[in-house]
Amino acid sequence: MIVSGKIISSVRRGGDLIKKYEPRLIGALGFRPFHGTLNIKLGKDVDVQEHSTKTIEFILTDGKRKVDAYLAPVRVKALSERMVLRDVPIEGDEMVTLYKWKGKDAFSLRKKGKFVTWDIIRSDADRQMIEYLIRRQEGKSTGAPEKSKIRECDCWAIKLVDGPQDESSAEIIAKIDMRDKMGLKDDDSVQIEFLR
Repeated sequence: MIVSGKIISSVRRGGDLIKKYEPRLIGALGFRPFHGTLNIKLGKDVDVQEHSTKTIEFILTDGKRKVDAYLAPVRVKALSERMVLRDVPIEGDEMVTLYKWKGKDAFSLRKKGKFVTWDIIRSDADRQMIEYLIRRQEGKSTGAPEKSKIRECDCWAIKLVDGPQDESSAEIIAKIDMRDKMGLKDDDSVQIEFLR
């Protein structure tokens, strides 16, 4: 089954979720997951449990098993091709300046001579876009940068038995920080293929 969706912000509990279940996730999935999840608003309702191939469970003192979560193998593909930096569309009239702020690499961005944003450099995707803008300013590059290092990722959707998510969204676990490595931001379009 293939479903379209959009990246959404979460309540920032993904890191806590991974920490809580990390030993059992490693045992079930065979890898140490990134300490955070990617949240996707689905184009149509999907029950992750129906597509699950693995569970996170424990054995009670009476010998019965209790399932905490269902895991479904998925492939997430980035569909958005827009170039943005901090939600500012890159259209060709930008000027970027690099500087240090509190010991960290930072930048300011101007469009048509007017200041639009500044921030610290937070990801590989940010750094790649800033390097492209600087090369373009210096007349050294006219080609657009790679949108990201990867465009798809094999990962796992998780559904907690007592969790807050419903069938209109999916919470994704992967080895990598998908936002950073795939250059994803809120409202970017993705495609989720349930592999079972």
